[in-house]
Amino acid sequence: MDFRAVAAGGGSVMVAGLRPDGTPAAYTSARGTVWSERMLDYTEQGRPCLFTSEPMSLSYDAPQDRFYLAGADGALLALPSCSHCNALTRYPADTLFVRLAGSTKNLLLGSDGFRRVEER
Repeated sequence: MDFRAVAAGGGSVMVAGLRPDGTPAAYTSARGTVWSERMLDYTEQGRPCLFTSEPMSLSYDAPQDRFYLAGADGALLALPSCSHCNALTRYPADTLFVRLAGSTKNLLLGSDGFRRVEER
């Protein structure tokens, strides 16, 4: 596995990267000794889909108790503790490097520099 990102929060650690065949993968662990694969599937318009973007970064959002996996094509996959509740958001960014969680603002870094793409 070619690891690309790591984040910790909520009592666990998550790592993400690419398998040898080029597909994205993520794994979680509570103590670092036993790792479980985290499925990167989600539902869109009632049909099952898979996250296929190249992983660029992971972040943990404590208030929402979820990880976010950012992909190279502007895809942002929310990974809450409920593995059946994954949700994908797409942003018009050609390259999405990181999601920064703050108290009221989220920033995404694209190849053209910092851009605020959502505000809460």
